[in-house]
Amino acid sequence: MRYLYFFMLLVVSSCGLKDEIFVVDVLSVPTETVNFLSDVAENIDYVPLETKQECMIGHIHNFSVTDNGKFYVNQIGRGILAFDSAGKFLYKLDLGMDLIFPD
Repeated sequence: MRYLYFFMLLVVSSCGLKDEIFVVDVLSVPTETVNFLSDVAENIDYVPLETKQECMIGHIHNFSVTDNGKFYVNQIGRGILAFDSAGKFLYKLDLGMDLIFPD
């Protein structure tokens, strides 16, 4: 029983509050330069994507555009949607979670 009291005293005395305050120096944070879209592109084209039940977009994981103008939208857990350059839905790749997010 004496060892139990000693052990409990050891556990209680080893637990303590840390009074350290973490300070972030915001004045020394480097400022980022502002880049304008006009520095990398001459014009912007908005392409409205087709809206059908089988191609509704939820949470987007990744988005890419190929040289031939196809749009690929990778949704989290729902596969990859493909659209042409006019925004028309082409097809859907239903990949399993192990193929989309390999270990």
